[in-house]
Parts: sequence; C-alpha cells; structure tokens
Amino acid sequence: MRSSSWLPLIAVATLGLGSCDSKVSSLTDPNLLARIEVIRDCFPSLWTFVDGVTDIAGTWKMTNGGTTPDPAGLTHTVNGDGSITATLLVGSTTIEMVIKFYGPGGAEQDLTSVIDPPTTLGDKIDAAATELRDLFASDEKFIHGVYSITGGGVSATGEALTGIIGGSLNQNELEELRSTLELVTTGIPAVDPSTIMDSASTPPCTLTFTIPGLITDEEPGQEYPRGTISIVIDDGTTTTNATMVFDKTAIAKITLEGLIGGFDLNLDTLMLTESF
Repeated sequence: MRSSSWLPLIAVATLGLGSCDSKVSSLTDPNLLARIEVIRDCFPSLWTFVDGVTDIAGTWKMTNGGTTPDPAGLTHTVNGDGSITATLLVGSTTIEMVIKFYGPGGAEQDLTSVIDPPTTLGDKIDAAATELRDLFASDEKFIHGVYSITGGGVSATGEALTGIIGGSLNQNELEELRSTLELVTTGIPAVDPSTIMDSASTPPCTLTFTIPGLITDEEPGQEYPRGTISIVIDDGTTTTNATMVFDKTAIAKITLEGLIGGFDLNLDTLMLTESF
C-alpha cells in the first residue's frame, strides 16, 4: 500500500478542470451542466479536507514492511483513557480526531501500556493493532476515529471513520475503512454519511460522502483500495450525486448520476480529466 494517505486523492488546489470544457460544452441539458458546474466549483476545495481526514486514517495502515509515516504537521497526544487525539492543520483549518480501540462487541480497550512508548502515531496504531490481534485473534476488533473540522469557514462535527483490523492470519493489517456513526454501542458502528461544509467559499458548498467499505488488504502489497465512495455535493442551488470508484489501480472514476461518463482522477499525478 502507499506510503502517503491511502486515499491520496487530492492536492486539489492544483487540479486542472480546463481540459473538461470541450466535451462538457457540447452538452445542452441545463440541469446536467449545472450539476457538472457544482463539481467544478465545490469538489476540489472540499475534498482537500476529506483528504486531510484520510491522511490521519492513513496512519492506521499496518503492513509487514513497516508503519505509515505521519503526515507533515500532524501532532498527537495519548489521553488518560487510552485514546489518542490527533490534530492536523490544513491551511487555516484544523482537523481533530479522537481515536479509540475496540474488541468484540464494541468493548473499548485501554492500550496505554503498548501505545505510549512508540513515537509516531503510525507506530502507536501498529502497536495497538498488534495488541488487539494478540488479545482477540480472528474475533471482531476495530479502530474508531471521531473527528471535527473547524476554522476558515469549514466545519464538520461528530463525524467518524472506522477501520476493521485483520484477524490472526492477516497479522494486524487494516483490512477495510468505512464512514460510520459516531457512537460505538454493541459492535462495529453502522455505515453513516459524513458531511463537510464550507461557508466561506463562493458559492457556499457542502459535501457529503459515504464510505460503505474500501478494501485495503485484499492481496499482498496492495497499493490502491477497492470500493466505492458515494458523494453528494450542494452549492445551495444545485445538488449533484456522484460515485467515486476505486479498482486497485491508480485511476479513480467519478461518475455523475444520470450522466454517461464523468471524470477520471489519477491518484499518482492528482490530475482530473473528463471521460464523457
């Protein structure tokens, strides 16, 4: 898997959309054109913050070759209950995530004794996942991160990602990532959308994304995930529904609902091109 964020989708401020104009301009349906424009206006800047969140979750990757380096600017603190608070600055915006560890039935685990010595967040997560593997073998175990985003007009509150940890045969790898409910009750929380708002953008934009399950450890040395993210983008006037499909290659395909084709996102070069 990659050494950077395992959803390294966007250094989106640099994404070029101009190459999409030729074929998009040939469309005559005003509703379709409006929904394409919402992607142009809102998707790049908002996904910057989704990428920041997944940069933090990227430290959850556990591979036999070592842990994932912390993203630049990440700080973290081990709390008295064994949770970890991670903070990442994205421009004038702060992403804060509280990470906790769980065994079968949603039983919270205080793993302070194994996570306190390691220095990086990635090493702490690796130590915690190894301990979960040793404690529960192939039984249910997972990492749960509740995050908030504040500053610069960008906001999100009470959103969560859950990482499913492999069983004893799969060592301690992160097998799957989901967007889930904030509360853990009797086991792995149900899949739930996450929403990020940018009231400072013009137009003001909202992005809601749902990750039902991105598979990250399907085969040895897997570099790119497999799965689908559902996206809803709104600028206060027009709403666009889209899907982003990952197929374990360097290209993620973004398709707008009701439209044949869409956009291809190269996960290595971070270039977005039309595929209408």
